Amino acid sequence: MIEQALACHVDVLFQDVDVVWRHDPVPELQALAAQGADIQVMYDGPNSRFQPLYANSGFMYLRNTSRVRDFWAEVCANHEWVGYYRSQQEPLNVLLAAHAHRGLDVRVLDEDRFANGHLYCGGRTPPDDPWVIHVSWTPDLATKLERYEANNLWFLDEPAPREPVTPRAVAPVTAPPPNEPVAGEHELAAGQHGDSGEVLRRLVEIGRERDQLAARLTAMERSASWRATAPLRRISAALRRQR
Repeated sequence: MIEQALACHVDVLFQDVDVVWRHDPVPELQALAAQGADIQVMYDGPNSRFQPLYANSGFMYLRNTSRVRDFWAEVCANHEWVGYYRSQQEPLNVLLAAHAHRGLDVRVLDEDRFANGHLYCGGRTPPDDPWVIHVSWTPDLATKLERYEANNLWFLDEPAPREPVTPRAVAPVTAPPPNEPVAGEHELAAGQHGDSGEVLRRLVEIGRERDQLAARLTAMERSASWRATAPLRRISAALRRQR
């Protein structure tokens, strides 16, 4: 659908279904596009899998330029990466960083206005008046529904279902061992991306480290000391906003 819209030479605003608008963000997005931003994305939070841009693919504004059309054509051409990474957001970040290296103007949106789900968990302090909230960073649908209600983001007449329908089971994708490249991986990076091959190779190496770093982050946020110091972090964040 995005590819078809870009072919019609119109800008595209893409978002996941779990995104809530509290204010209309379109004028702000259009203003940044007028300043030269090719692609605008939400910040996904401190998730090592998506470095160096940490872009959340659940909310993107794509200005219709030749650079953006080239980027999206490459995303579509490498759809098989979704199976390797077990995520569509991770390969998108790889290609987004590579095209940014080539000149694509990528802007990460302000967290206070465009709040991602990581700000609503782990003892973090969410912004006071966000325009757009992405209810991500939830392990299951039940937690997502609870977070809607807890943050006054449920606007339907009927209450959120107490017993959400269990999603249909999907066969897991088997990924190669962390230190083993997939067949043709280096050829893909070096042969199809021109002078950005070195950037892609480095990003692939970073991707191999993601599991260890993500595990360390999860262990830290589940520790007793992290939970005990949550009030201090909230006070610190409030003082920074006042300053």
